[in-house]
Amino acid sequence: MIYLTPFNQEHFSVLKTWINETSSEEMIRWSGTTFTFPLTDRQLLEYNSEKDARIYMAMDENHIPCGHAALRKIDFSHRSARIGKLFVEPSFRGQGYTPIILHKLLCIAFEELHLHRVALGVFNNNIRAKRIYEQFGFKVEGVLRDYRFVEGTFWSLTEMSILKPEFTNTLRNL
Repeated sequence: MIYLTPFNQEHFSVLKTWINETSSEEMIRWSGTTFTFPLTDRQLLEYNSEKDARIYMAMDENHIPCGHAALRKIDFSHRSARIGKLFVEPSFRGQGYTPIILHKLLCIAFEELHLHRVALGVFNNNIRAKRIYEQFGFKVEGVLRDYRFVEGTFWSLTEMSILKPEFTNTLRNL
């Protein structure tokens, strides 16, 4: 059983350890341009103070942090938001945690916040994540070609979104 709990300062050291033990390339894959490597408390304080966001730490059944995710740019007027910063701690990867965290985020977006549209951006070299988003019913809206120059290589970014009726239909098929 995985649950989401609001991200707070007590979680900063855990997230910094996860990210700072990877690489600047992994950090960009996770955060785009939001953060600079290495991740610091100052960056996380600013991030955690966003007024239009719901930021979470994912916890396993033993209350051990296993992931992180956020709904950002929540716009109640237009009933939309963006998923960002979805990260599963490396030792928990490959065990089905990403779909569970994604499902919980989408339930918050569509059932609790009553949003209509949720979007995200995924780098094209993150094939596993893109496949999971497609399984949930996300549709490709476009590709930003050669969007970021990372470690000597251009990365393209695929923009995707899901609407509430599409999510409801996907739930029936999962």
